Amino acid sequence: TAFSIEDQPLLELKSATELPAFSSFPRPTLGHTQNTFLTTMLLLTCGALILVSLAFLSYHRASALSTLGSKQLVSTERTTDDITLSLWLMPPQPARDTIAAQINALAQNGKRGPVFAPHVTVVGAFKCKSEEEVQIVAEKLRDGLAGFGEIPCGTSAVAYAGKGAWNQALYITVELSAPLMNLCQKSRALLGMDTDDWTFPAPATYPHMSMFYGIDDVPDKSEVYTVKPFYSHEVSLWRTDPPSLQGVSQWTEVATF
Repeated sequence: TAFSIEDQPLLELKSATELPAFSSFPRPTLGHTQNTFLTTMLLLTCGALILVSLAFLSYHRASALSTLGSKQLVSTERTTDDITLSLWLMPPQPARDTIAAQINALAQNGKRGPVFAPHVTVVGAFKCKSEEEVQIVAEKLRDGLAGFGEIPCGTSAVAYAGKGAWNQALYITVELSAPLMNLCQKSRALLGMDTDDWTFPAPATYPHMSMFYGIDDVPDKSEVYTVKPFYSHEVSLWRTDPPSLQGVSQWTEVATF
């Protein structure tokens, strides 16, 4: 937290005759008093410089965090040490448990494919550079998306297969309603991402809910039961790292709002 030198209590200088007497010290002479006064002034000057330095460093840190919050927070380009995040729209209960049970059944409880939380991706696979940035992103989304309301999620009657895309191996589409599109646009704006020229991830290129992750031994589309339409009022930020089929079991929830 930044602070000002003006907030600090003023130090009152006392003359040598007002200083408390110590029996172990000789009685001060005029020359001794002058030396003491100069020493005191030097110490006070050094102290003031230290306070100014601390104030500058504190202000600089607060300014850096503020700047980070106003510019692009995330990237879609991955480097070795990046942390991958995804923002998901979550089905309400009891629909969430019903869909999760179907995902588990299709994955044969992890034997056929990984198990994951049912969701509709709002913004997928964006990157942060540090744990501190992850928390900044979470707080910015929490504040910016507060009270976003209910999102109607109409679902397709049939499932689709995304050839070659492990995270869209089997999915159902979700209605591209105005509230859902507004949520996506608002989220991207908060993250400093492009809001004009973007699409939902291929091959679906449409809002969807994945029902199975995998490349081999993908269930037939007929094995996916119809998911009833629902209204969602909850979004979750997930750490989807590593962003790979083998890494799904390590994905963890960061925040829900």
